[in-house]
Amino acid sequence: MCMNAGDVPLSIGADAGLLPPFLSLRCEPEVIPPGGEADIVVAFDPEAVPMRMLSVIPVVLTGMDLPPSQRTIRVEIIDETNIRR
Repeated sequence: MCMNAGDVPLSIGADAGLLPPFLSLRCEPEVIPPGGEADIVVAFDPEAVPMRMLSVIPVVLTGMDLPPSQRTIRVEIIDETNIRR
């Protein structure tokens, strides 16, 4: 979830140059009005995954006037075949 605490509409995206090809990111709604909230949706494409990848992937968000360290989320990929049931 993302909240717009500012005075102007906010559009959140991901830094395309740093986003791996097997992840995509969008906000619902796409534009967050002042005082509004949105869901950040991260989609995973298992067909596009390389043979090896990190289990935690940093994703740098765009659209906010903050340093990258304050607008980076961590996406954790869990291989369900290794989870004990």
